[in-house]
Amino acid sequence: MQPKLITMFGVEIRVLTGDLPGDTSTVLDYRAPAQFRGPAEHFHAESSEWFYVLEGSLALSVNGEESVAQVGEYLLVRPRTPHRWSNPFDAPVRYLCGFDRPGMQGYFEELKKLVASAPAWPPADMTPVHALAERYDTFATPAR
Repeated sequence: MQPKLITMFGVEIRVLTGDLPGDTSTVLDYRAPAQFRGPAEHFHAESSEWFYVLEGSLALSVNGEESVAQVGEYLLVRPRTPHRWSNPFDAPVRYLCGFDRPGMQGYFEELKKLVASAPAWPPADMTPVHALAERYDTFATPAR
């Protein structure tokens, strides 16, 4: 079976697991273009998230600590840990991203629909985006 492909903002996400009955986790093959800003800082209340870099470099901020993950490096982010990632570099990055729960790809599928229906992005009212994220155990980090 071909992996499901989700595309938006120049990003390609291939859903490797998390989509089938009996899946216990979600694994995504994520490709982000050069100079991609990535998500705002957030945390997952229940889920761990991990990253494994396949190509390029991935800038990460975990609990305020900045780092750059290179090919072959792995990083685990535990629940309730503020984090974000980006690709501020001049080359694309490809990495595997995983969650210890199934169905997390649903966030990206639904976000793509929100983006398509919005007259401009980001929208002036982020309430629907935050509500969507929270349904997928993703919460904005409170201002420090």
